[in-house]
Amino acid sequence: MQSKILMPHVVERIYNGEDAILDCGMTGPAELLVFVDSLQCGTCQISKFYRFIDIIKEGEGTGKYNVMFLVSPKKEDMGAIREHILLVQPEYPIYIDVNHEFLKLNPQIPNDVRFHCMLIGKEGKPLLVGDPTGNEKMMRLFREVINNDDN
Repeated sequence: MQSKILMPHVVERIYNGEDAILDCGMTGPAELLVFVDSLQCGTCQISKFYRFIDIIKEGEGTGKYNVMFLVSPKKEDMGAIREHILLVQPEYPIYIDVNHEFLKLNPQIPNDVRFHCMLIGKEGKPLLVGDPTGNEKMMRLFREVINNDDN
């Protein structure tokens, strides 16, 4: 929780049927990062991102945070991941860690996927670790942290 989270230098953003290579960085006062590493089934996890729709809309409405989906697939799965995202055309951008930098830049992040969803504050430090869609207690804690004006 005390370590600054560093984002990959380059990501591929796929959104609205288009892809672009971008510099990666936080785009709002806080960022709810949902990270999928190469050990997870990327297409399976992408198919579950819909559960964040209400959180995305809430963030857009309040302007207090953005949601970022970052996928870091195995090199041999990169093409399939791109095709899957273009096929399902989610209503939110998905970012691909094309150079597999995220975990290299952040060795403090455990392998346990329960810790791969985190709310990052404007200073780049985690404010909350855990998936707020997982249960009501996490959702209440997420909203409590978001509504704290000190973030």
